[in-house]
Amino acid sequence: MKFCGRDMIQVIDERLTENIVTETLEQADIAFKKTPYFIEFNYGDTRIVSFSNGRMLMHNVENLIKHEPSSTNYLARSGYE
Repeated sequence: MKFCGRDMIQVIDERLTENIVTETLEQADIAFKKTPYFIEFNYGDTRIVSFSNGRMLMHNVENLIKHEPSSTNYLARSGYE
């Protein structure tokens, strides 16, 4: 995890493939927008952009503890590992 801007973090995990993210969002009934380049969705107040290489940008993250569980934790609990 890396802070990469004001209220934004970057997470890189090659296990977060396009298929895993899409399947998890569909199972959780979370609306998302899919383009040839990324998947964009909201998790609570956090806007998340997920790329096919496992990179995620999480916007509007003021306090990681406040936003627990994060979307990556949600994906982990969904069994993508």
